[in-house]
Amino acid sequence: MAEVTYQQLLQATAEFFARHWVTETLGPYPAWQCWEQFLSGSVPNYQHPGCYTVFFGSGLRYVGLGASRGGGIYTEHGISRRLMAHVIQGDRARGPTWSKLRERFAGATAIYTLGLPNVGYMAAALETYLIRSLAPSMNSRV
Repeated sequence: MAEVTYQQLLQATAEFFARHWVTETLGPYPAWQCWEQFLSGSVPNYQHPGCYTVFFGSGLRYVGLGASRGGGIYTEHGISRRLMAHVIQGDRARGPTWSKLRERFAGATAIYTLGLPNVGYMAAALETYLIRSLAPSMNSRV
């Protein structure tokens, strides 16, 4: 199976938004953001529902959904909540602002997020579209 590249992710995302995003109403569609300080500090779009991707080297291996409504002071923090539940966990040895990868994702080198504030319901459709279009190796078929 061929490796899925970041460029392919961008192309598939643009195709999805061309079909489903109303620019006149919603403005420009959101862009993927890399977690520049990988495993340190807050993940981009932590405070929004949306999607995330996990890369190993230059290859996309997993597309995930973070659209939980949350609660309390974490309302709408879908992306960070989902990442903390399945991909990363706190790294107490390094300090309170550090995370480490869970065993299933050991070896991951980058996480990108795409936040969908006010239209979080579109996250599930985007996730499904990307999994069907790109077939990342760690995702089950949907």
